Amino acid sequence: MREGTIAEKDRFGNLRVMQHDIGESELPDALLSSANLERAKMSGAMAIQAGFTDAIMRNCKLTRANLRSAKLTGANLENADLSGCTLAGADLSGCILVGAQMSSTILDGADMTGALFAAPTADPEGSLIELLNAHSRWAETDGREGKPADFTGMDLRELKSLAHRPLTALIAPGAMLYGLDLEGASLQGSNFAGTDLRAARQGSADLRGANLSGAKLSNADLRDALLGPLLISGQRLLPARLDGAVARYADFRGADMRRAKLSNLDLSYSNLIDADLRDCELGGAILAGAKLPTMLGEGFSHNTAKGVA
Repeated sequence: MREGTIAEKDRFGNLRVMQHDIGESELPDALLSSANLERAKMSGAMAIQAGFTDAIMRNCKLTRANLRSAKLTGANLENADLSGCTLAGADLSGCILVGAQMSSTILDGADMTGALFAAPTADPEGSLIELLNAHSRWAETDGREGKPADFTGMDLRELKSLAHRPLTALIAPGAMLYGLDLEGASLQGSNFAGTDLRAARQGSADLRGANLSGAKLSNADLRDALLGPLLISGQRLLPARLDGAVARYADFRGADMRRAKLSNLDLSYSNLIDADLRDCELGGAILAGAKLPTMLGEGFSHNTAKGVA
């Protein structure tokens, strides 16, 4: 989709670039929501008022492109080249701009609310690692050693991987865990309310009884994750909470979501094939475009979920 030129041979056999009027915009008002444009070459593209909501645009080349008043809400522009790009009046709220090149980018009047930029500089003292190690010891020894960690509102992206770590009852509401590897981690009863877990890898993670209320889970990998209830004192069960979270395009294949509180959860275009939804609460959940399991749980009601045919 990059800009092109037309050339013809001159009388000496050399190519001569023809000058011509580009004309009207190439992609005016185009709807490219959720499109996969990873590594696309769109230098010089004219996409005024185009819709790129939730589009995957990692490593996309958009130098000198005109995206004036375009809608890029939630788009993933990680490592994209936006040098000289016009984004005046564009909606970039919640988009991912980690590693994006933005030299001479025009952002006049652009909405950057909640946009995610580069990860913080590394912690030279390794305090985050020390806190995690102490929490792991606390979890492994039932509180006899170490101490619980509190990562409320902290940016943990520099850790890159917490895979298979014992992190039971981790406290991290409002934290930044974008893109982290949490595969197979023990996170029972953890507090991730409002946490940014977009694109995080949580396959086979133990999230029984975890609080993910209001969390950002778009494009997260939750295949075979345990999101059922956690047995605490006596016969008391603590259900997992995802109420009010945003899990657009998330992968829940094979996940155990029994009795989970999923009210007002945005599951648009998510994959729930083979997920166990027995007795879960789905009142007000958005399921537009979602891939649903063949056998729905007893607690599921078509009348309480939105976007179900």
